[in-house]
Amino acid sequence: MTASRRLARARALTDRAEQLARSLDASPWGPRYLVAVTCAWTRLGDLERATATATAAGARAGANDPLHHLAMANAYARVGALDRVRRHMRRARKLIPTIEHASLAMIAQVELATIITFLGHLGPAEELARSLPDPLARIRALLSLAQCAQLDQPPSVVEPHDAARLTDEAAQLTRDTPSLEDPVTVRMLIGYTLLGQDRVADALEVAEEAALLLPDLSADQQPDGYAHVAAMFSHLDATERAMELAGRAEPLIAAATNDNIRGSAQRFLVAAYARTGAQNRARHLLSSMDDRFWRRHAMVELAAALADDGDFRLAERIVSTFSHTDPPSLAPSGQVDAYLRIVDSLLSPGPAEHEDTSTPMQRIAILGCGGAGKSHLARQLADRLGLPVTHLDDRYYDDDWNPAPAGEFAATQRDLVAADWWIIDGNYASTLPIRLTRADTVILLDLPAHTCLWGIARRRGRHRITLPFLRYVIRYRRTMRPRVEALIAEHGRDARYLRFTSHRQVNRFLAAL
Repeated sequence: MTASRRLARARALTDRAEQLARSLDASPWGPRYLVAVTCAWTRLGDLERATATATAAGARAGANDPLHHLAMANAYARVGALDRVRRHMRRARKLIPTIEHASLAMIAQVELATIITFLGHLGPAEELARSLPDPLARIRALLSLAQCAQLDQPPSVVEPHDAARLTDEAAQLTRDTPSLEDPVTVRMLIGYTLLGQDRVADALEVAEEAALLLPDLSADQQPDGYAHVAAMFSHLDATERAMELAGRAEPLIAAATNDNIRGSAQRFLVAAYARTGAQNRARHLLSSMDDRFWRRHAMVELAAALADDGDFRLAERIVSTFSHTDPPSLAPSGQVDAYLRIVDSLLSPGPAEHEDTSTPMQRIAILGCGGAGKSHLARQLADRLGLPVTHLDDRYYDDDWNPAPAGEFAATQRDLVAADWWIIDGNYASTLPIRLTRADTVILLDLPAHTCLWGIARRRGRHRITLPFLRYVIRYRRTMRPRVEALIAEHGRDARYLRFTSHRQVNRFLAAL
């Protein structure tokens, strides 16, 4: 799917989500859904729609709700209305002491800390986070501050190195506090935060820590715990580990007598199956769920998993069934959640829709980190499509690893792309525009660093491996990927753009050819 088509579909779904959110007048959560839509409009670059939606949210909520004021401060931070951010933050600070429920008070303090960073003050935000008396609140606040560095958040003073430091502090506090009420869930929060920083190896380590704690959970906690950790491993593309824990979760869920315990665990299990390629099992489990509240959450997880895999049309079809399976009070809110999850996938360039494979591919540029499997994919595509393959490494280096002169290497590529049919794999960002301007299909293998390092280890001396090259692999997603994506946006805007984040996605793509 081209970038323009992704953008158009994301706009259409955001508009649909806004209309549904505006229909939730009777729900106390209606304004918060409008704030979520505001965030989507901001990511789409439509500040006019974002401001209008934020204003609508402000008009619909109670003036004495501190969480509302914090949500509004977040929304206005996204459109750069800092005076309004300060006004809502001051009002929230006055109202937070009136919150009677301890968990809601904790949420409010955590959100307040993040708002402070949007105003350019990291030091005071960290001070507030560390001053919270409850260790769980401190951990959540530190993770919330770390997440401010992510691209889908408002402009913030939190830099990537700050995010890593805050996350590590939260992880250490978790390990130093064995009395935490739910240590598995806390580790899942840390794992997802690490995943957002592309620290996949660290996230896997935390997930394994959580798995070791599962046998010690109470009988009521085990169904949700096993299913939640299985879902975490599925996000990390650790398919075998995810399926192992999902298998242990199933009998525990079947034996659960509490509807909330069973429903919450089933929601995580649907997510685990959907993200490990077991779509039929995910749908079968979904159809067996009786609790409408948890079924709605499970459907959102299934739709999000399908969208992340590039099956946007099926994801939308699943969302459209909400109105047929949920009561009027639940259907719109569930649809808003699901549509915005699909929008998030559309705005994070990923695999193309399955239907795109029917369009002929004649000039294919394959990009990605070393060890991601570019050459292997090139050969697989050549076998299926009958196209000639060129591995740029073979053209750049001679037998003694001497690089070709820059001008000669560029001229070689101009000759290659002048043909009507070709597959070329390799990065070489300085000459990438030569390939992008002629390619009808651009494939980016955006695999985790640990996967690429394993791919390099399997080369067994067939390629030169140096310490600088290993550093390049480890830092690829943070340093090189943004540059590659910018070049694709500038020089390959008319090409089909496929981005795969796992070998499973690549295999599904090949199977559809």
